[in-house]
Amino acid sequence: MESEVSGAAVATLGYQSDVGRVRRHNEDSYALREDLGLWIVADGMGGAAAGDKASSIVVDVVARSVERGSALEEAMAEANRSILEAVEAGEGKRGM
Repeated sequence: MESEVSGAAVATLGYQSDVGRVRRHNEDSYALREDLGLWIVADGMGGAAAGDKASSIVVDVVARSVERGSALEEAMAEANRSILEAVEAGEGKRGM
């Protein structure tokens, strides 16, 4: 006996981030790119060197890279290179 299953999955997307009880500002970044099927959350590692800058770089670079057709693994590698380049260019801090 054969059976056919069809249908569509529906999801409601959103985000929430909390600064917590220790820090004064939130260093997390996020992107919801439904057109790419891409949902990114980058933890800014509150209290680490320029965590907000690093998390922002990750979200921006990964989204652009995937938009260009890169696989997620390559997009993450590109984001890592971009963070290192930002440190070398004086745009961030070593350890971010």
